[in-house]
Amino acid sequence: MRLLLPCSLLLVSSFNNDIVQGLSLETASSSASSSSTSCSLRQTQFPNSIPVSDADIATLIRQTGQVNPSKAAIGIPSCTNCRHGFPQAFAMDPLPPSNTKGRINSGLLKLTCPLLVQAVDALEDDGIIPLWNDRYVKQDQVLQEDIQQTHALHAQVRQKLLQQQPQQPEDNSDIIRQKLGEKGAEAFLRAGVAGSSPESTDLKCLHAWLADALFRNNNNKVGNLIQKELQARGVSMTGTDDCRAYCDPNMTGAFSPPKPRNKQRLRTGKELGRRKRRKQELLQQLQPGDDDEL
Repeated sequence: MRLLLPCSLLLVSSFNNDIVQGLSLETASSSASSSSTSCSLRQTQFPNSIPVSDADIATLIRQTGQVNPSKAAIGIPSCTNCRHGFPQAFAMDPLPPSNTKGRINSGLLKLTCPLLVQAVDALEDDGIIPLWNDRYVKQDQVLQEDIQQTHALHAQVRQKLLQQQPQQPEDNSDIIRQKLGEKGAEAFLRAGVAGSSPESTDLKCLHAWLADALFRNNNNKVGNLIQKELQARGVSMTGTDDCRAYCDPNMTGAFSPPKPRNKQRLRTGKELGRRKRRKQELLQQLQPGDDDEL
């Protein structure tokens, strides 16, 4: 099991308010590189991240109760707020290997700490997103600019990741176009946090915004709002004395991980609209009479 350094031990430098590089102890960095898992062939490009290890992957599976997300995980924050030393968020490959059934990840980050996931679930269930959109985002131009800068950073990282060619016979852009169509591929490459459009200032997924803050040492204003709200509700960013069992794969005992919100939202209007557009593009490519196969 690999335990991460506390964030308080890191020196952090900020560049242009959008890229933060954590300076961890050399031993932590070399340990991450030497034990990095081969589950994904891309190297993490997200700011202040280090490669995942086999121990990190085991933790991710324990935290989420799922195997497939672990096959797309490529990075973790170079430090952690967790008092037990476990990663609380993971950077994901946008186009992971075929063993994840060809899934494309529009979001680059995944919040995995079960306590934080459940706490953010509660925020969203309480209607915090529309409330903050009206109370904060629409009233604060600086916050709007910070949101769009973070979107731009995520788009840059996604495009940089997809420039890598991890032993694939096809070009990454061709694969994306085949799966999403021309318009969908363009939107995917330009997407920001949690797949948001780059011009959008409406908050979409608080889990992704908090994960970004964990990677970039609180260098996004939305993430700071989330943490302040959680603290006001009595939620500790460091966890509890007995929450180790939620993350430690070496511990036994029954544990029910939080249900993934993306599955609950699978049939939203936006998702159905994307599928409809893709089907229409496919129909246009078929000869008359072939559309019965769809």
